[in-house]
Amino acid sequence: MIQICHTTATERAKCMDMMRSNPKMLSVKNIVQLSQAILELGMNKDKEGTALGEIKEDPMTVNYGAKVASDGPDTCDKGMANEKIVNPAITELSKEIRLLSGIAFPATNFIPNKN
Repeated sequence: MIQICHTTATERAKCMDMMRSNPKMLSVKNIVQLSQAILELGMNKDKEGTALGEIKEDPMTVNYGAKVASDGPDTCDKGMANEKIVNPAITELSKEIRLLSGIAFPATNFIPNKN
């Protein structure tokens, strides 16, 4: 965990606090389990901060968020290609996220502004 947190430069202390406060990260046996625990924590945090809470208050922001949701998979795919990593599961997940972004963008385009 310490080595991972050293890569975060200015956020080392925050990184260590986050990892130490997560029981799953404290019980990992190898880097694969640690990586999985970190990714799961990230996905859970992402769920907490989704645009769902803003859908009635700020539909334009929700619409924009739906559009740019595909940026993450695009960046991931480029990074994997640059490192010559082939992982069909991640590639498939990226495709699904792009598809959902492509569906959510036009759907949220029709939400009327509150103002």
